[in-house]
Amino acid sequence: MVDRNDGKLDGVGRPDGEVSVTMAADLTPCDGVNDRVVVCEENVEVLAPAPQWTCMALQRGLTLFSDLMSRVFFHGQNELVAHLLRHVTGDQSIVIKEVRTQVVYSNVNGRSAQLDIVARDTKGTIYDIEVQSQREKSLINRAYFYGATLLMNEVKAGTSFDEFPRVCVVFLLEHGEGCNGQLVERMSMSGTSGTRVDMPVEIYFVNGALQDESVLGTMMGDMRSCQLRRFKDRLFRERMDVLLCTGIGRREMCEAERIWIEEIRDEVEADALKRGREEGEATGLKKGEANGLKKGREEGREEGREEVMRDIVHSMIAQKFDDRIITYTTGMPLARIQAMRHEMQLS
Repeated sequence: MVDRNDGKLDGVGRPDGEVSVTMAADLTPCDGVNDRVVVCEENVEVLAPAPQWTCMALQRGLTLFSDLMSRVFFHGQNELVAHLLRHVTGDQSIVIKEVRTQVVYSNVNGRSAQLDIVARDTKGTIYDIEVQSQREKSLINRAYFYGATLLMNEVKAGTSFDEFPRVCVVFLLEHGEGCNGQLVERMSMSGTSGTRVDMPVEIYFVNGALQDESVLGTMMGDMRSCQLRRFKDRLFRERMDVLLCTGIGRREMCEAERIWIEEIRDEVEADALKRGREEGEATGLKKGEANGLKKGREEGREEGREEVMRDIVHSMIAQKFDDRIITYTTGMPLARIQAMRHEMQLS
């Protein structure tokens, strides 16, 4: 998951819902469609010629370690997620009954969390799978925070401590940081006597940079690969074939892009309003005037919205999004985005 991680181009439909499009499958015309737009609904505008969805992904270097790809790849795929978890944990009895992606847990009194993949098995164990493409030093803190967030959400009033659900947090790390050269590094706690303490939250770090001949190593190799039609793991390959070679799969990718665009807009607005309200109240109080609070809030909202917008644009530039997509998504003028890209290249 990218912590606070694409106008009308590259498979993105109109925001009013009148037009919804996605691109043809990667190079191979699986159903007679190639180098033209595939429409997701009837009676919609057709744009031609247009780049292919997967070609656009390849040009941006997207793999399954990117949010856009991983969320549609794993969404609702119970057996696929179970396949991954069995080889991470070594527990071949895992049977997943529910999989959700990009799940938000709100905390009005503290920090909220957005988890990449949340799954639940038939034994009641809750899993959080985080797809991590960026290097980060505080992985242990994040992992425990996500595990605690799941526990707090599941433990209801009146639940006894011996009824706590089991929580398992798995980080799939593209660069393998924190794995100590191992394919799987399990974090555990021991007492002073060396006895291992059975904690309610289990944490696994999986080394995406170490691709050996094991089943899990093969899956990590597929997740790092831009060759979407050449996955080696059978279940990974079958899932990607559905996304690339069927109308249903392409509609899923189209819908994923649309939802992602909306989430970015909502996030910008929410963060801007929150930050603006806080800064505006502080400004208004300092002025000590009858209309100071109202005016301060308005100015603070505008300043906060501008700062959050810059953060979003910086993030999208770093993820190699086209300037026109960034303009459509954020509303920032193209010239300003190009100037920001130039500044980032110089820094």
